[in-house]
Amino acid sequence: MTLLEVMVALMIFAIGCMALIKTTGRQVQSLGVIEAKNVALWVADNQLTLLQLDVSPLAQTWRQGTTEMADETWYWRYRGRDTTDVGMRAIEMEVRRNPQAQNALVRLLAYRESP
Repeated sequence: MTLLEVMVALMIFAIGCMALIKTTGRQVQSLGVIEAKNVALWVADNQLTLLQLDVSPLAQTWRQGTTEMADETWYWRYRGRDTTDVGMRAIEMEVRRNPQAQNALVRLLAYRESP
């Protein structure tokens, strides 16, 4: 092999390594977002389960609270909504990491029977 061939091979190897490092960095960033959304879904699911067990009527104004999970404080809020079905009410649930965040990490819509 000549020196030129070795240098070309090393250049190709270096470009491949750079692409691999960049891809790995993006995967690590995505993993954090996926983990946050997964925990936010658990928080929403827990709150919706508590609301399903509660027999009191749902208000149409936002009600909010906090939950500790995965060593973080999660901010949730919910409200009741009317549906076209007389015997059903909708529950709109949102979960955020930051109470001032404009967009919720998770936004769910569930249904329960009207009392």
